[in-house]
Amino acid sequence: MPPPEAQDRQPPGTFVKHWVLPFVEDPLLWPVLLVVIGHVVALVAPVLLLAVRDRRIPAMGALALLVGLSVSIVNGDVRRRGRPAMPSAFLLVTWLLSGAAAVAAHRYDLF
Repeated sequence: MPPPEAQDRQPPGTFVKHWVLPFVEDPLLWPVLLVVIGHVVALVAPVLLLAVRDRRIPAMGALALLVGLSVSIVNGDVRRRGRPAMPSAFLLVTWLLSGAAAVAAHRYDLF
């Protein structure tokens, strides 16, 4: 019998497989995914502004963490399917919208 702490651990990729991929693969859940992307954009845009414009160290760390997670997700997607697929596309859209929101917030002095 495995030790109790081994029983609590999930195999790698379980979170993405059970909680993320259904929203990406099922078109009926895309409206929910768009709302989640909107919330992520609203959180990432200020981090981009604080890291790039104001050069704040904590924001740079958060940005590095977000970029690392994004690279990890795309890498897992490529390993799993052999090419970037829908999760990578939605991630790219999220980064592009976050950059556009950060530029708009800077230009119109919103943040």
